[in-house]
Amino acid sequence: MVSKFAGLLPSQSLKVEANKIAKSFLNSSSATVSTDFVSIEETSFLTDKVSFASSVFVLAFVQETKIENKNTNANSFFIDYNIFSIQTGQEVWPVLPIGALCSIKTSRITLAIATLSAFWISLIIIVLILGGKTYFCDVKIHEKYIKRCIELAKNGLGTTYPNPLVGSVIVHENKIIGEGWHKKAGEPHAEVNAVNSVKNKSLLAESTIYVSLEPCSHFGKTPPCCDLIIQQKIPNIVIGTIDPFAKVSGNGIKKLIEADRNVTVGILEKECNELNKRFFTFHQKKRPYIILKWAESANGFLSPDTKEEQKPVWITNTYSRQLVHKWRTEEQAILVGTQTVLDDNPRLDSRDWKGNNPIRIVLDRTGKISNDYFVKDNTTKTIIITEEEKLTNSENIIFENVIFDSSLPDSILEILYKNDIQSVIIEGGKKTLQTFIDAGLWDEARIFKGIHFFQSGTAAPKLKGELIERKNILNDELLIFKSHG
Repeated sequence: MVSKFAGLLPSQSLKVEANKIAKSFLNSSSATVSTDFVSIEETSFLTDKVSFASSVFVLAFVQETKIENKNTNANSFFIDYNIFSIQTGQEVWPVLPIGALCSIKTSRITLAIATLSAFWISLIIIVLILGGKTYFCDVKIHEKYIKRCIELAKNGLGTTYPNPLVGSVIVHENKIIGEGWHKKAGEPHAEVNAVNSVKNKSLLAESTIYVSLEPCSHFGKTPPCCDLIIQQKIPNIVIGTIDPFAKVSGNGIKKLIEADRNVTVGILEKECNELNKRFFTFHQKKRPYIILKWAESANGFLSPDTKEEQKPVWITNTYSRQLVHKWRTEEQAILVGTQTVLDDNPRLDSRDWKGNNPIRIVLDRTGKISNDYFVKDNTTKTIIITEEEKLTNSENIIFENVIFDSSLPDSILEILYKNDIQSVIIEGGKKTLQTFIDAGLWDEARIFKGIHFFQSGTAAPKLKGELIERKNILNDELLIFKSHG
């Protein structure tokens, strides 16, 4: 049903005479257009949502269309309802601005060109053609249900590895009749749980299923979700974002379209990508998502010089420390350097929060860490990265041999990728943290600032990034940065 579409186009795109295009693909001398020249560009089938640098866009319809834009932020677009590709004459869906309320009537070809401005309170495009059945679509409704999908998906944080976080909602006549999320790898996916929760299965043939990530189309530990959607005769599928996993990556959408289903893609795409930042980073960058975490004094020290006299030295309060344990349940691994182990003998577990313990990654270049330390207690899978050779693995302790040179961060990430680790929180000391910062290998930094002052000590690392969140946890301050990379 959908194979290609014509969309818009930065003003520098190839200019095409609109009348000739319309008449050519319709093979009709009576075709009309609303402008003499427009910029047209054909995109592949999988490009089912577009962001434009230009303020000009083109809509190619085979219907009467009325659009009232109630959202001034119209930088992203989605596809809905059938039109014809100018280049191919194949059926596609029109590109409409986010926040648009539209009614569409079947009719002959029209090309409409419009200019968007963030300063306009509203944008009204009216293309008047005769006849046909009217359909209604409010993108805000799609967004509402995709938001619910995201909320549901977050329930699986920390338990779905190596699978992504996915939530699904089934809607019949604007009422949720089923919902679910993926709870654990090897268990039913979100779409399956959503379908199973529907009491009256006969309503599925008249419903819309919303899912935060493209439904899978391959056999893994569970059957393809696309097959279930098709078998249950669900006619409408709204998807937040495309799955980057090579075995899916557009194949799910293609399979649904070939089964004559109506598919909408790209609703709250940015939010859905953020939901699965770990999964996306792993498959797109071939490395885990990297979170740096440390606590520093009010005047910027990780620890005082007189540490031996003050052990343990707690910079943050109990609630902040509990939050850190919650974070550990959400990430797949935790990494520290040798000195952190020797100084603090950390357990690197999540004992103050219910959930899984992360895989422990320990840097021990010359084998200084003895079996007396908690990281070698065999209670949790631990990977020790070292230059020492001929070390014997045990049940839960694996030794990985690398050279500790300038390429160490890349070597570490290669090891983590090889071990299917999608996310790591680095809680090492300054040297370990700064090594990853200097290499530009980090995605997010979570920094606690306590209220205590140290006269001197180990200075906290320095980084440049975008501050995306600042909040207080009692008397502690938490700053969260995103990498510019």
